[in-house]
Amino acid sequence: MKKIPLNKDIANDFPLLVKNKELIYADNAATTQKPEFVINTITNYYNSYNANVHRGVHSLSEKATDTFEEVRKTIAHFINAQSEEITYTYGTTHGINTLAFGFEHLLKKGDEIVISQMEHHANIVPWQEVCKNTGAILKTIPLTEEGRLDYEAAKEIITNKTKILSISHASNVLGTRNDVKALIDYAKSQNNNCLTFIDGAQEIAHGNVDVKNIGCDAYVFSAHKMFGPTGIGALYLKKQHFNEIKPFMFGGSMIEDVSIEKTTYAKGFHKLEAGTPNIAGVIGMGSAIEYILQFDENDIAKKLEELTQYFLDSIVELGDDFKLYGPKNSAMRNPIFSFTIGNIHPQDLTQFLDEYNIAVRSGHHCAIPLHKQLGIIGTTRISLTVYNTKEEIDKIIKALKEIKELFQAQ
Repeated sequence: MKKIPLNKDIANDFPLLVKNKELIYADNAATTQKPEFVINTITNYYNSYNANVHRGVHSLSEKATDTFEEVRKTIAHFINAQSEEITYTYGTTHGINTLAFGFEHLLKKGDEIVISQMEHHANIVPWQEVCKNTGAILKTIPLTEEGRLDYEAAKEIITNKTKILSISHASNVLGTRNDVKALIDYAKSQNNNCLTFIDGAQEIAHGNVDVKNIGCDAYVFSAHKMFGPTGIGALYLKKQHFNEIKPFMFGGSMIEDVSIEKTTYAKGFHKLEAGTPNIAGVIGMGSAIEYILQFDENDIAKKLEELTQYFLDSIVELGDDFKLYGPKNSAMRNPIFSFTIGNIHPQDLTQFLDEYNIAVRSGHHCAIPLHKQLGIIGTTRISLTVYNTKEEIDKIIKALKEIKELFQAQ
């Protein structure tokens, strides 16, 4: 497929941004805006062939089923997997829970699960519950002062007792992009049966995820972080593990046979997809991937690194009381910037930015352990994507300077 240029007019693809020309939307780590192409695809499903999938023999159901299953192939192509390795989920959180409770039965007292200090709650809480249920031990890879994983410490923490390694590809707070391949390679060298799971929520929109190259056993992500709808996501799981994983949701669609006395489950990904799925969401996710694939992934990477470097260069204007958390090297991070300014409360700062028509986020960003480690109650977070511009960064910096001066005057 011939790629199209990724230019500064890309914002015109997004109806909300077109209707709100003065808006600077910089809350993309929470959710991205949706291009008209995706919105139209979802609308077309409801307008033209709305029906439930699977088992229906009428033409609407067949059309819905064909489109629904075609997305599995699109996702597989996008991350270099096979379509039978793709399970639809309701998002990253659902995907991690599916893995945690699906493989819980393989764990026993004393086994070790390794995560990191920078994880989202979705990649902490399920493992805590699994440890309560099994007697397994939860261990955490610490961070360096720069906000990167301490890879030397990781080599001490990951041992032959490590049964599960579950790590984020990129931090939703620090922006840090982790060398997950190196961690996986080391974990496998210590215990070849160690299961390796990656939370890809903050990396997937870059269009450069290759699960075969990474070598992970599972990779999870959400559509709404990559220009798709909310409430839908995908779980990549190596084919060899479908016989081991147990479903933790039960009902229609995931069964092979049911009697009052006994139920047998369907094979492969089918046993993990209980109930009527989010059909429109799946179709929307497929179109979001198609939207990303029309651009060269190198152009996406270049644009995001340019925005990252420009922001890092620009914050010098904000003075010494501007504290940015995470790496200062644009090659090591995504354009996610969590920071504090002096004694200004993050929520106050965010509300003032909203008066400038700048949408950002404040709080602990579902990463309370990380913020406790940093010794702060929360941060203000600016997160950028391909439709943001250097001109918008200039306006953000100008607004932050004015807000800072206002608080200093008071």
